[in-house]
Amino acid sequence: MALGLTTELRAPRYYALLGIGYIFEKTSNLEVCVNITEDTDNVVTDSLALPSDNVHIGISNEYAQTILSTAVKVCNSLSTLPSGILTFNIGGYSDYGSNQVIFSKITSIIIRLLVTRQDNSDCEELKNIIRNELEKSLMDI
Repeated sequence: MALGLTTELRAPRYYALLGIGYIFEKTSNLEVCVNITEDTDNVVTDSLALPSDNVHIGISNEYAQTILSTAVKVCNSLSTLPSGILTFNIGGYSDYGSNQVIFSKITSIIIRLLVTRQDNSDCEELKNIIRNELEKSLMDI
């Protein structure tokens, strides 16, 4: 599952791309991993970011800690979680439109979608999850 998010929260236009791999394992916990990209010189030319903003491929060290801490916070707040390994392995961030807040938001959305998908939810419910997360204040996960 990969999710690209561009949104206008307050004045600037924010951008984040984040994707996951999930492997089910019959255990009692969910292991969360973040693959960090060392080489951030690769730039995407076709993205949801503003045309004037360079989008780098991968997950930078700058955003990896935010992704991990948000994942832990969201997982701790949920009543049910799938078991297995959740790996954040796809990413993209822009020079000006990306920040910790937007990566925190997209991390929260992805985890909530993953948990909801386990319950075979309909499309409208999935849209509501995204809408609800985006309507929360910038610092609220």
